[in-house]
Amino acid sequence: MEPNCKEMDWEEVANLLNGANIILAKNFNDLTEEHSHLLMKTMQDDATQRKNKKEGDSA
Repeated sequence: MEPNCKEMDWEEVANLLNGANIILAKNFNDLTEEHSHLLMKTMQDDATQRKNKKEGDSA
């Protein structure tokens, strides 16, 4: 069985790498945005829990 490969010129390789880089950058940005939202929600939940605990302690 022959390997399924072909010779590519540098321009084709550069285009493939550029496309992959664009996809990776978009995925990274999406994950960073999602992480930021989750971090903010965690901080807000923590602040709410602390406030509720403090109000419960003083009652």
